Formats: sequence, C-alpha cells, structure tokens
Amino acid sequence: MNEVSPKVFDYAELDVTTAEFLRKKESNMREIVGKAYTDLGRELKEAQEALAKNGYGCFGAWLGSIGVAKRTAYEWIDRYEMFVRIPHNQREVFEDLPISLSKAISAKSSESTEAKSQAKVEVLNGDIDTLKAYRERIAELESQAKQATEKAEQAESDRQIAEEINFCEKLSLNGKFKCACIVGRKLSDTCPELRFCSGICNRRKKFKKMQKSTLHSSSADDIMESDTSVFVQTSLMITFFYLYCHYTGG
Repeated sequence: MNEVSPKVFDYAELDVTTAEFLRKKESNMREIVGKAYTDLGRELKEAQEALAKNGYGCFGAWLGSIGVAKRTAYEWIDRYEMFVRIPHNQREVFEDLPISLSKAISAKSSESTEAKSQAKVEVLNGDIDTLKAYRERIAELESQAKQATEKAEQAESDRQIAEEINFCEKLSLNGKFKCACIVGRKLSDTCPELRFCSGICNRRKKFKKMQKSTLHSSSADDIMESDTSVFVQTSLMITFFYLYCHYTGG
C-alpha cells in the first residue's frame, strides 16, 4: 500500500478527449484510494477503542498478527480522525488529495506552527494539491513570519535608541556633556554614530586639561572655554537631532 513517488505527466501530448478521460480516471482512483485509507483508519480506530475499553493492551500485537505496521496503522487512524473533524464540504477535497499530502496534513504535527496551520487550511480549501507545493508554502510562510519578527524587533530597537538619543540631547542642552557622553558610549555598540559624540566630549576634556597646564590670562581662559562649550553643545545638538530623526523616521 505504499504510494509511488509521482512524476509529472504531460497531458498536452494527448488529444483533448483522451486527456480528459485520463484525468477523470486519475481523479476516480485517488478518490477510491482515499476512501479506502479513511475506511481502514475507521476500522483500526474502532478496534483500538474496543481493546482499550475492555482493558486490553494488545493493540500492537493484534496489528502485527494482521500484517499492519504500527506506524502505518496510526497514520491511517490520524487520517480518519482528520476526516471526521473537517467540514463536510472539505471531505471530498481531502479524499481526492495525493496520499502523501493527505498523510502530511493528517499528522498531529501539521498544526504545530502557524505556518503549517495556514498551509493546511489552504490545502483543504483546494489551493494546494501537491506535497511539494505544500512544503514550499510552509517555507514561504515561515520566511515571512521571520521577516516580520525581525522587522518588529528592529522597530523596537530603533524606538529605544531614539528615546536614549532624545535623553542625551536634553542632557547636552542643559550643559551636562559628561552625562550625555556616558549614555552615548553605552549606546555606541548599537548606534555607531554616537561614537562621534563621545569623540567631541573627549576632545573637550583634553582641551580643558591643556588649559590647566598652560599659562593664559583668566579672561582668555574664560573666552576659550566659552567658545569650546558652545562648539560642543552645538555639535551634540546637531548630532542628536539627526539621529533622533533617523531612528524615528522623522
């Protein structure tokens, strides 16, 4: 009862009448085989339930005595259980499917992920009719879900960075350059542009040390310090504003 791996047959090589005749035969045989497997699943399910009800744990031994592999038996049972669960208008579609595909969507793992559940719905709606197309659809849906997750994570990361940049900007506006750069350094791994801000603050720190080690008049020192503060503040404000707009889409 093993299904032979299907190969594509080119009906275009036949005349229209013969092609339609063979397509009908193919459909009929699939329906016959599908119903047969469903009926076998029903018989096995009823036997399993009867043995369990009467306290007998010999279902596996009984299967062996009639030459049915345990794995195959449970695949047929899964098929039957699937058949009785789906709406009546989908049962004909289900039994007309290739056995390999009906087996795949009958397995308990067929709804283990959102992608598999969606692909299964599409099969039962008649949108997918081969195992290959079913697997490709699952892969496509999983890829879309992964991309959506990555996009959401990136958006959340950008939002958090924007909040930190806005915080840094407020600190710099209040003249708290050291605090702004400390926060900026923490963000520099996820936002490399903030290394520029740290560089500005480092240069300001070196300049202040240089001032202390050289002889200048107090008035000159005040002027130079004032000019440097204005430069640092302006540079930080421009940088923070640019980054905030970048990460918020503004």
